[in-house]
Amino acid sequence: MDSSSSRTIDFVQGLTGKVAFVTGGVGGIGQSCVRTLIAHGMTVAFSYTEGDSGENAARSLCSESPDFLSA
Repeated sequence: MDSSSSRTIDFVQGLTGKVAFVTGGVGGIGQSCVRTLIAHGMTVAFSYTEGDSGENAARSLCSESPDFLSA
């Protein structure tokens, strides 16, 4: 394993149990970030401004995991 891979593994392992806040968390890159951070053991809060479509996406994300928090 090269040193770059080792640093990535150390970084990812250091995320477990931490909290992140993602703005724009229901669409595109924001939603991918939310899902990835949860997959690495973080509790994630996110915001959105897309009205009803944002609310529906937030509801869907929150139903997938108790670690999703919508703001």
